[in-house]
Amino acid sequence: MQLYFCDPHHLWQKPTVKNTDGLICEFFLKGADFSRVADGEVRHTVGLICDRARKVLEYKTANEVYKGMVRSV
Repeated sequence: MQLYFCDPHHLWQKPTVKNTDGLICEFFLKGADFSRVADGEVRHTVGLICDRARKVLEYKTANEVYKGMVRSV
């Protein structure tokens, strides 16, 4: 699988990361103490985010894209 690492301090290279941060903030308040959040709640949130269609993925979900990449290897 090809990986891409953004250059430090180049925010324009990572819009998807910033978008994902915003999605996480819809579920957890800024400064949330994740040591007090149940693992199941985090898994549920990740599942909802990964099953959300994204324009950058041509309106596919992250799970669909990942499964397609795994099948093609």
